[in-house]
Amino acid sequence: MSNSPIILREDQYCHLVNTETGELDLVAGPTRFFLSSNKQIYLDTTSKTVLRENQYVVVSNPYDKETKTVKYGSKEIRKGPATFVAYPGEVLGAVQNAEILNKTQVIVVKALKDFKDEKFGARKAGELYSIQGPAVWIPKEYEQKVRFENAITVSDNEAIYVRNVNTSALKMVRGPVSYVIGVDEEKFLKKLTNDEYTALGFPNRDATFKAYSLQVQKNEVICVVDYQSNKEKYIVGPESHILGPHEGVKVIDISAGVPKQENQSKIATINLGPDFMNDSFSVRTKDNALLELVLTYKWRFVVDQENLYKMFESDFIGFSCQSLRSRIREEASQHDFEKFHTNSSQILRNKLFKDYTIPLVQQGKKVEEKTRGRFLSEFNLLIFELDVKQITPVDAEIDRLLKKH
Repeated sequence: MSNSPIILREDQYCHLVNTETGELDLVAGPTRFFLSSNKQIYLDTTSKTVLRENQYVVVSNPYDKETKTVKYGSKEIRKGPATFVAYPGEVLGAVQNAEILNKTQVIVVKALKDFKDEKFGARKAGELYSIQGPAVWIPKEYEQKVRFENAITVSDNEAIYVRNVNTSALKMVRGPVSYVIGVDEEKFLKKLTNDEYTALGFPNRDATFKAYSLQVQKNEVICVVDYQSNKEKYIVGPESHILGPHEGVKVIDISAGVPKQENQSKIATINLGPDFMNDSFSVRTKDNALLELVLTYKWRFVVDQENLYKMFESDFIGFSCQSLRSRIREEASQHDFEKFHTNSSQILRNKLFKDYTIPLVQQGKKVEEKTRGRFLSEFNLLIFELDVKQITPVDAEIDRLLKKH
């Protein structure tokens, strides 16, 4: 026997191993003792575990004081406030703090086995359920934290996209609301096509769970497509629209530039007009003079609630300019250079424009609009003004003589 006593303070303990049998014994302080010849301290003297309020520790292979046996393979949660020692065989995890939830916070929990909850009743292994704040949550031995969620604040005129992880069904949650993602839900990241981002002028091309909001100004229209039902609807401004989880916008390629070139711009928002467009092309007169024209057309859509789809059929700018070019060239070929050069704007108006009586549906009622211009029924587009801004002979000598006079 050692002549030196072993002294354990109140906050200390140790395990003694029997060198003959290998058995372990627990000695907790405060105490003073001598080691016998067949015993020695196993590993080292250890500090007792101290748990404060709302702290806990997971104990593997817990010691059962009633049966005085170690339950190998089991786990036990020990909660504070408490001070305790680890019995031989027990393995203590790190001290952890309880989850303190406010009213806008939730923890999603998974049951690791069947058990009966004192408050909520039976739980099945694999079941997911949520702990809603305000609450202090310490897991049971057969519970596993899956994730932590803060409620999502959705303001008025805003929305978020949510997906059911079991069914893949999508939904949109509109504000104002403080929304907590359900245990079988996740935030759905919606991505538009590159054409839609370009046409709408949205700079962020990353997927987002926040709904896309369209602000349609007065005298504008957007075509919204529901890809699930394959239906289209038209939003006429001033109006705001939040894209649903299955919705996108119809994008058309528009001609632009002078002279007009195809596929120069992608648009989703159509201006109803009045607006104008410029074009430039050459014509040949009756006496074989080649002229370069620069023209301005004023146009507007004749709005018909039953035919709004026509505006989004294709490139209405390119189609109308191409159609007008053909007719203007045809008319120019019927006049000699002098007459056409002097009166081109009036000649073309007289040829291209006529009176129309257009049947429409507006505000749910059938009406007629009487107007004058060039009406393109393919798009319900009316060209109501034409002006030749510049007319230049391609022949340099003729151009020089005209400038001289």
